[in-house]
Order: sequence, then C-alpha cells, then structure tokens
Amino acid sequence: MISGMYVTPERQKQADAIPYALSGASIIALKGGAVQPKTEDELCGVKVGLQAAPPG
Repeated sequence: MISGMYVTPERQKQADAIPYALSGASIIALKGGAVQPKTEDELCGVKVGLQAAPPG
C-alpha cells in the first residue's frame, strides 16, 4: 500500500509524511535475455512496456 502513495500537499493536510525513498526511471530486462540495455538510448527500436505514474 505504501509504495503506491505519494506525498502531496492534499495528503499533508491530513497527515504528516516523511519521504522515505526517492526513485526515478528504471529499466528492467530479463536476465540472460537478448536485450540488455544500460541506457534509454539502447531501447531505440525495441518493443517495450511501461507503467505510467498514477495521478496525484
């Protein structure tokens, strides 16, 4: 549950919040798979899936 919650001004009105982790974009590939990208540029031309950030 906590991993899907973000500190927002609206939530801060209801409860104190401490940002326990910061994260950014990540690339995950199958171990031993044909594609082993180290940068975003290496994904050019490769079929990918993504998860959009939830609103708020």
